[in-house]
Amino acid sequence: MKKYFLAMFAIACVLGLRAQYTLTASSNPVVGDVYQYYLMDTTGVTFGSTGTAQVWNYTGLVSYPTLVTETYTNVASTPSASLFPAASIASETNWGFNYYHMSATERSLAGTVSKSSNGVQSVNATPVVFCVLPFSYGSSAVSNNFTTTVTSSFGPSSNHSGVMTITAEGTGTLILPDGTPYANVLKIKTMKTDTAVVDRAFSTEVSCKWYSAASKFPLLEVAVAVFGDDSGIHFVNKTIRMINIQDVGLHGPVEANAEFSIYPNPSQTHLFVDVEAGPETPGSIDIVDLWGRIVKQETFRPVNSGMQHNCIDLSMLSAGTYFVKLCSAGKEGVRRLVID
Repeated sequence: MKKYFLAMFAIACVLGLRAQYTLTASSNPVVGDVYQYYLMDTTGVTFGSTGTAQVWNYTGLVSYPTLVTETYTNVASTPSASLFPAASIASETNWGFNYYHMSATERSLAGTVSKSSNGVQSVNATPVVFCVLPFSYGSSAVSNNFTTTVTSSFGPSSNHSGVMTITAEGTGTLILPDGTPYANVLKIKTMKTDTAVVDRAFSTEVSCKWYSAASKFPLLEVAVAVFGDDSGIHFVNKTIRMINIQDVGLHGPVEANAEFSIYPNPSQTHLFVDVEAGPETPGSIDIVDLWGRIVKQETFRPVNSGMQHNCIDLSMLSAGTYFVKLCSAGKEGVRRLVID
């Protein structure tokens, strides 16, 4: 178990220290953007750690088969546009419409409208800020009060009041189920409390989202909502959303899937590294131990385009687990190596 956690830490070290990621208006969704995500099995999943240089390992996540698509569109093209004059953009899923106000300084939610037969509408008196911009680790936590009117075909409208608090609580490396580490990730936590004015029904939601330069949408979201009233808690709902890596074309800020292969693995005295490279493209191959130390380094400069074969002498290294880091043509990649 100790070696396992050291390995997770080493991945972050291998990818290198970088200026932390800052969420800015440049990543605000625009009309035509598509966010695709899978809903995941929530068994045993937690919010993860806080602080700097964290490694959030979610390789154990299991996906449900349904892929959810959220498409961003003009507010005017939606059936309930008149309810949300402050909204600047809307998004549509199979379940309904979300209405947002996006600007250079904030992202906020104006309200939602369900497509279901009950016709639930949630309209915020003013858009509720769920992210301030720019925002990074070290930014001050932000809280804002809101009031909401909820209507449905079941009965009279209900007025709610609440508080939304936003905190940037961590930076580090996120590992998703494909095993690829995404470096320089920002973790943002939101806490929302919502109480009905009349019947005192309440909900409390805690959500953590992981962002990086790889996508304008969160790579991962873990959320837990608690519902109840003065008589106690009635139920708890937990959801996990993981971005659709393949369709979105997600790669890390460094291209952790850079094309190269290593063999044999496990190795003993020599390791072969095959890399696709262009002519006169310099590169380097580092062997890194579990503590992030470079214990062997080789450089190469291919003469011709195509597959380049490199042989690394491992005879001076002790048996154990290492990482092979390739840097070539502006790309980086990491592979795990075992030496017998």
